[in-house]
Amino acid sequence: DLWDLIKAHDMDNDIMTAASHFCGSHDETNEAGVACSHAYTVISCGEFDKGGEKVRLVKVRNPWGSEQYGGPWSDSDTSRWTQAIQDQLPAVGEGY
Repeated sequence: DLWDLIKAHDMDNDIMTAASHFCGSHDETNEAGVACSHAYTVISCGEFDKGGEKVRLVKVRNPWGSEQYGGPWSDSDTSRWTQAIQDQLPAVGEGY
């Protein structure tokens, strides 16, 4: 499946990209802060357990660096990023 493909390429340190859907002008963002019709660099992927449910995340970087994702699991989503969750993922710079 797609997750296994992303994970395999991440483990091989391959270069990956992703793109957002068209949602207006390339100067616009959607309600979560994702730039419309825009390419992103895939940095890494990770999965962990949250209350018996497996959560899979893909970490991306906006090469423009001018928009900030603000939806679920964003940097500012403190309700999800508990210390227990952070402990399940590698430290910044060590994978995820």
